[in-house]
Amino acid sequence: MWTDKQIKGKILHKLVRFGKFEASHTAVEHLQKGFPKDMVGRVKEMVIELKKEEVLLVKKTNYELW
Repeated sequence: MWTDKQIKGKILHKLVRFGKFEASHTAVEHLQKGFPKDMVGRVKEMVIELKKEEVLLVKKTNYELW
């Protein structure tokens, strides 16, 4: 079982690995890839927590509800 810190760490690691900084962005669905299917809900929760902690910034789009 993954801890919340491990999930957040993997999310941030993926963003670093793919160079998603400043002018670059990605969809939340892309962050869920690589996690077991039964963890998708927890991954979304951790993304929301990272947004609340102001670690992740959100770019409004017409195709996402974030």
